[in-house]
Amino acid sequence: MSLEKTTCKDQANGRMAKISRRELLGSAAAALGAAVVPSAGCQGGGAKPRKLDKRVIILGFDAVSPWLLKRYMDQGHLPNLKALAEEGSFSELQSSIPPESPVAWSTFSVSAQAGVHGIYDFLNRDLATYTPRIASVKPVYPKFLWDLIPLGRPRAVSLQTGKPFWKHAAEHGIKSAMIEAPVAFPAYEVQAESILLSGLTTPDLRGTQATYHFFTTDIYSEDFEDTEFGGKVSPLQFDKQGRAQATVYGPWNPVTRQKRVRLLDKRNRLAAAGAHSRELAGLDQELDLLDSENYLTIPITFKLETDKRKIVIGLQGQSVSLTQGQWSQWLDVEFELNFLVGVRGFTRFHAVELGDEVKIFMSPVEIHPEEPVFPISYPADFSRKLFRGIGYYKTRGWAAETAALKERKIDEKAFMQDLEDIFTQRSAMGLKVLGEERPNLFFEVFSETDRVQHMFWHYIDQTHPVYDSSLAAEFGDSILRVYRWMDSFLGEVRSRFVNRDTLLIVLSDHGFSSFRKGVNINTWLVENGYMKLQGQDDPRYNLKDLFGGGDFFRNVDWSRTRAYSLGLGLIFVNLAGREARGIVRPGDEYRSLLGEIAGGLKAFRDPGDGAQVVSNVYLGPEVYRGRRLDEAPDLVVGFNTGYRVSWQTALGAVPPGVVEPNLEKWSGDHCSVDRDLIPGMLLCNRKVARAGPDLRDIAPTVLNYLGVPVPEQYEGADLFEQV
Repeated sequence: MSLEKTTCKDQANGRMAKISRRELLGSAAAALGAAVVPSAGCQGGGAKPRKLDKRVIILGFDAVSPWLLKRYMDQGHLPNLKALAEEGSFSELQSSIPPESPVAWSTFSVSAQAGVHGIYDFLNRDLATYTPRIASVKPVYPKFLWDLIPLGRPRAVSLQTGKPFWKHAAEHGIKSAMIEAPVAFPAYEVQAESILLSGLTTPDLRGTQATYHFFTTDIYSEDFEDTEFGGKVSPLQFDKQGRAQATVYGPWNPVTRQKRVRLLDKRNRLAAAGAHSRELAGLDQELDLLDSENYLTIPITFKLETDKRKIVIGLQGQSVSLTQGQWSQWLDVEFELNFLVGVRGFTRFHAVELGDEVKIFMSPVEIHPEEPVFPISYPADFSRKLFRGIGYYKTRGWAAETAALKERKIDEKAFMQDLEDIFTQRSAMGLKVLGEERPNLFFEVFSETDRVQHMFWHYIDQTHPVYDSSLAAEFGDSILRVYRWMDSFLGEVRSRFVNRDTLLIVLSDHGFSSFRKGVNINTWLVENGYMKLQGQDDPRYNLKDLFGGGDFFRNVDWSRTRAYSLGLGLIFVNLAGREARGIVRPGDEYRSLLGEIAGGLKAFRDPGDGAQVVSNVYLGPEVYRGRRLDEAPDLVVGFNTGYRVSWQTALGAVPPGVVEPNLEKWSGDHCSVDRDLIPGMLLCNRKVARAGPDLRDIAPTVLNYLGVPVPEQYEGADLFEQV
């Protein structure tokens, strides 16, 4: 095989392109958990940028609550935001159904509800198997010749449909820059010399969102299985010289996956042909032996100093020395599949505890922006240029270490240090692009406002089950601190880049609420006869089951089940002709069942205090329209303030009890809360004429301002025109 570099012309002509060693590495590496779009690196023709005096700057701050924002503005904490509100407009902004970030940002970008863009949740379900799948991207894996050489490139099929307004604007000559663009992975081409950096839904190097490592000597306090959020916990045992070693688990091994598929196909064929049980047992043994080859791995070493106050961590010829409570600098890593194929990433460490017990946190391995194996930017080299300009930056869409704090692997201080680093990195990105690229349309999303509220809401809610007054004295201002970061960034943008020709919009995709109690929707469905089980106990699931193809709904009797829940507050009818084992007939039976379940949920009261648990239940056929209705939930539960769907319901489990107290640090949320209770916020340096602004209104407003025709399929209206 020749390893000459491919050209865009080769790809355009559809020929089998020759690839360089770097591209060969990328082809195989992308099969380890996600996929690439081959054309993303080729910046072709298309529209050229127009000369335009007008500029639009949109700053998205995920999950900022309009009520909390107003309180902080009134208290004098946010002078730049208050000045913007006084100059122009400040109002609530209606969110999506449901009010979840991938749904809401998709609704914002394509100016349409989920029936058009097809993103109804972080998860959706496979109609044939009922198992959950990631809602935004479908990976397509390549085959390997001789289990060694990838035959072609893996691909990712983005499951979002509809055209984002920035892509439409670029096609009409508007030079655009989208930084941390949500639901834009894999990165795609934007014309007019525009740039894009993928944000929310961009995975780590393993194709997940938060696979961290936690190394510990405290073998009696830890369960060495994968955590609920997919973290890997490994034991440490130091010898007399203070040395220990462990393993870092990298991406899924694509060759092992191919071998497993091949063996399973063979076993199924033999079983169907009536093969002897001994022959089948031999294949089962071969399958079991593959478990040790599931991941690419690298060794890691630890050297604890004699006084136990410092530890030296060794990783692939690099070393870092840490004291307790310290974060390390970033370290490059490379996982090798074979002598031809390897994949680069980077990570860092935090010394959680040093002394008689040793606890070390290792952050999820990021896709390396200098040589990304997945397409995270357009043009393809933009991520590398950004890296060389500002240094290391997290490339994961969900960059904050919320999983580690939720599962008590790091503390609040370490979390806030990391969160500030992320905000600093992303502020530097935005200022650099605004200053050097001078786009006529600029959009950047900051997720830190969302993440801090998820993890610190209980410090501002004295009625929360885990409220602690002493800790609240130390961390009760954490949400305000992040709002102040937002205010400072806005101030710098206004002073440097906003003039009379600039339309400045600051918004959030939804608001926020306390998460005091979790609700097990599947348990409610079982107790009310809509879901039937064939076993006594339903297992707990974790994110390894999701990314690793776990066996979900294993105790559900589909022949008698009429409805089931999956994702964050979604309920699906087991509909005949749609679900593989559906039993509910379309038409009157279907409609009657929707009304019955919706009525029952709205009438349900908290067994503990009699409070109303559900604020509203939205019927899918009434709130969604478009081409993606077969994927839509039949019911969307909108919980009352203080309630949220349980974690286990999100993965399809049926835990005991319907309502349970939330004793987690993850104490605030918006997912599955009624969207009318948690609107987003909208600030603008112009007076908004439209009453009740909606996320869908931003796109037509921006396009009209820039003189770009608004697509007929957009559902929003111009904010500056009265309706």
